[in-house]
Amino acid sequence: MPEILKVSGIFLFLVLSFPAYGKMSVEDVVRLAQEKELWKEKQWLNLIHYKKSFGKYKSQADGLEFFLAGKEGIKNPQAELIATLESFAKIPSDNFQNHTQCRFPARYLWLESQLHWTKNTFPKITCDAFDAFRKKEDAASASLIFSSYYLNNPSSAYGHTFLRLNKTREGKYAQRSDLLDHGVNYSAAMTTQNPIAYAVMGLSGMFRGVFTNVPYFYKVREYNDFESRDLWEYDLNLTPSEITMLVAHIWELGSTYFDYYYITENCSYHMLTALEAAAPRYELNKKLSYYVIPSDTIKAVYETPGLVSQVNYRPSIRSQFDFRLKHLSRDEKNKIGRVLKTRDFSALKNSSEIQKAKLLDVLMDYVDLKYGKKLLKNDPEWSSFKQKLLLERSQVLVPSPALEIPPPTQEAPHEGHASARTGLMSGYSDQTGPYITLTHRFALHDLLDPKRGYPSYMEIDFVKFDLRYNTRDHHLWPENIDLINIFSLSDFNRFQKNLTWKLRSGAMVFRDEACVNCIGGFLEGGVGLSREVSDFLTATVMLDTEISGSAKFSGSDVRLRLGPMGQLKVSLCPTLQMILRTQYRKGVVPDYVANTESRAQLRWEFVKNIAVEAQVKHFWNPEFWEAGAGLQFYH
Repeated sequence: MPEILKVSGIFLFLVLSFPAYGKMSVEDVVRLAQEKELWKEKQWLNLIHYKKSFGKYKSQADGLEFFLAGKEGIKNPQAELIATLESFAKIPSDNFQNHTQCRFPARYLWLESQLHWTKNTFPKITCDAFDAFRKKEDAASASLIFSSYYLNNPSSAYGHTFLRLNKTREGKYAQRSDLLDHGVNYSAAMTTQNPIAYAVMGLSGMFRGVFTNVPYFYKVREYNDFESRDLWEYDLNLTPSEITMLVAHIWELGSTYFDYYYITENCSYHMLTALEAAAPRYELNKKLSYYVIPSDTIKAVYETPGLVSQVNYRPSIRSQFDFRLKHLSRDEKNKIGRVLKTRDFSALKNSSEIQKAKLLDVLMDYVDLKYGKKLLKNDPEWSSFKQKLLLERSQVLVPSPALEIPPPTQEAPHEGHASARTGLMSGYSDQTGPYITLTHRFALHDLLDPKRGYPSYMEIDFVKFDLRYNTRDHHLWPENIDLINIFSLSDFNRFQKNLTWKLRSGAMVFRDEACVNCIGGFLEGGVGLSREVSDFLTATVMLDTEISGSAKFSGSDVRLRLGPMGQLKVSLCPTLQMILRTQYRKGVVPDYVANTESRAQLRWEFVKNIAVEAQVKHFWNPEFWEAGAGLQFYH
């Protein structure tokens, strides 16, 4: 008996002496948090999106309502933590949903896990809105989604990433219900449709970046169908507690905004900051450069040991149509063409039931591909034709086989070369003599780069420059500076009559009769036709236009030239590309400036992210040639 009393006395003493192990008051919780210096913990810093620069912290969140310590909380993790704990203790007068326990459930979960307070420490708040959100998401796992490149929208030219909250666990044999899941998107709330204003505001952080949550099938409809973009889905290996934290933090992020920067704090960057807030063991942002490309964030995630459990491919409506079309005979393609031309199904009357079912499926894919937006708006012409298609298909009692498109693994974004590229080349020009050229590109891909991980039809360079050093007279000059260079090739055929176009702007050295070796600015544009002659050969013809200006031009400081351009792109293998190009430009203002340029370029990636390049160029008016070779390093 005395021993029992002795043990009981010790237990009582411990309970009374150490409030952390008994009933904790708010003051006890704050004191314990101070003692443990929780504001220095990685997950707390991630939850408030603090970044350290020059020894000081500052949150990247820009909405003041996100900080319970007011403006001090933006730069002071300790003050924000104490203010958060103190605000949890406040008893709401009327609006429970606006209580900080409801507004910041991720902070509450993490602090509770670190401090182990008792159930009576803070008032019990019922958060109906957050509970409804959590129940709606019903998240059991998460995936990072990459939507492929879309050159018709500047904000999506480099691809796009967003999160998907899955109602099922990840895994090869899990029963998926993808279209019932929810997508979490971060994007700029645009206030202008002017492309120049968009570029300026997007680069300078003048848009608000906001998180939104929508059903996943909306994103599939937007990207897969309307924009014909393939989706690559990366299932993430997160624990149940990390999924719970991710859902709670996404709820928190809905109450604030971030200044949106097109090349730094963009959609891809903040997908990773949200993931790091939920799972700080994955230090993802440390793997990124100071500018952020969506495909680079995919590589960072994929290369993180243990993070990606599976990669899935969801083909776009264009990929589905192309796949079906590729397996049709010439006669079957002709039947498809006649139906589309006459809007009559008599061309199919001599087809077998199996063949008719196949051709009607192709026709439905085509109508969805070409007129999806019109169908959504109930356009009378195409809604009526789609209804006729469905009726005709219903009369063919042959089930459509499951469309199984093999994933084009070579186009998976994580397989691609690094987006930045630095090269060193040497060569000889019969005009200027021997030279050495240092070239650097910030992003992303051109037609000579290895095809792996990128579409073969796309060229998009952002800030590329060539510095040339003449070894004979020891002269250094910028040979070429591209601020932006976009070249979009589209196969022009009987079913898809899309134009090829290009846009390029920057400064360069001009060598013609109006100016020899002088630097001027330029803006180039062109439109034309491309044809995929075979799997390895694409031919292009275009009408090119150039507006250039320099104070050293003779006759006129500004000039306009235009003329034809022809190109052959030869893909000898995924890592070996060749371009043959000739262009002629005739002066319009002034009318006497004309020149012709021909070039042959070859690049071979013989080791991952290292390529050898060779090129020969010939110019007329004045006539000279140059040739060079060197190495290109992707990083």
